[in-house]
Amino acid sequence: MQIKRILALALIFVLLCPLLLYTETRLTDTQPVVIARGLICIAILFFTLTMGEIFLVGYFRNHNPRSLTGIYLATKGVRFIVTLLAILLYGVAQFPGVIVFTSNIFICFIVTLVFTTILHMKEESKNHKLS
Repeated sequence: MQIKRILALALIFVLLCPLLLYTETRLTDTQPVVIARGLICIAILFFTLTMGEIFLVGYFRNHNPRSLTGIYLATKGVRFIVTLLAILLYGVAQFPGVIVFTSNIFICFIVTLVFTTILHMKEESKNHKLS
């Protein structure tokens, strides 16, 4: 079951990143290589965070389901803090295309947040129906 979720997440990034690259290449003067470098880093970051969240929530769902609310909150908080740190580090390092990077990271943040929320809501409703 975890494999289906991870493949769905990978499909989201496979579709989202080229769409963002195409759109931002058309709308900004930023070099496509700069946009692509940022998108690769963002995709790896959010894929890793979301994959870790899927496995962590799955573990706690099986072993300690009463702590799921705290786990949900903690994973969303970690995602937010890591996003802010990534934006800060990118800005401090003075890489070109900070605005494009920030918009990409914001879009990926929202997309993965919605993905994990829907995923957890489906799991909770399925578990609620079983009990």
